[in-house]
Amino acid sequence: MTRVSGGSVCQIYRQDARDTLTHPLMLQWVLMIRSLDRQDAGVAKRISASQAKAHLSQLMAQVAYRGERYVIERRGKPMAALVSLADFDALGRLQGQQRQAQLSHLAARAAQDASAIEPTEEEIAEAVRATRDALNRERHGAA
Repeated sequence: MTRVSGGSVCQIYRQDARDTLTHPLMLQWVLMIRSLDRQDAGVAKRISASQAKAHLSQLMAQVAYRGERYVIERRGKPMAALVSLADFDALGRLQGQQRQAQLSHLAARAAQDASAIEPTEEEIAEAVRATRDALNRERHGAA
């Protein structure tokens, strides 16, 4: 808490609030909270590639501090998206979870296939014996 010599508690509180809001992380947090109220439920705004190129620094600030999202189009066709780093990280985590779920599913299927009834050594030996007997009958006639 910032101390103001000879000031009242209200003055100290106001000074502390000003100091807090000038701290970059706190200011970013406050702006982020305010932007949550302004966002249109995560709907991305559409912008042409030429507009994005001309105003990239402004768009980056709006994405970083206000949580806005942009779809960048070329000739009316969506080509890319400009999203906050938090959204990008969340997408990466989601893709990782999906990959993990797919791998788990494949591993379960492979385990199920591997646990299918496998022949015992006796069954294999019997099959080999039967095959040899059939070949011998075929080569040498009925025994």
